Amino acid sequence: MPRKIKVKFRKKKTASTVRYMSDGRELVVKGAVGRQERIRRQDIVLVRQNGLCWVCREPLPLSQVEMVRHGGERDDRIEDEYGRAISMAVHRKCRLRLLAANRRRS
Repeated sequence: MPRKIKVKFRKKKTASTVRYMSDGRELVVKGAVGRQERIRRQDIVLVRQNGLCWVCREPLPLSQVEMVRHGGERDDRIEDEYGRAISMAVHRKCRLRLLAANRRRS
C-alpha cells in the first residue's frame, strides 16, 4: 500500500477573477475578488464614455453605474474580439427603461 506523504509547503491557490468560456465569453466570478474586477471594468467603460450615461447622456458617477450588454447570454467582456464595445454604463433608471422597451418589442 502506498504511503501518504504530507506536503508542508503547498502553494496557495490564487483566485481567478474571470472564467473563460469555450465560445469566447468571459464571466466575472462572484465574491470580493469578482466585485473588484467588476468595479475595474465599470470604471474602464465609464472613462470610455467620458463619464456620461449611454442612454440619457447625463453625468454618471461610478457609484450609480449599471452595465448593459448586447446579446442574450451573460457576457462580462467590455469589447468583443474585434474591439467593438459590447458593454455600456447606464443609470439604473435608464437600464430599467431599456428593459421595459425591449419587453414591449418582443
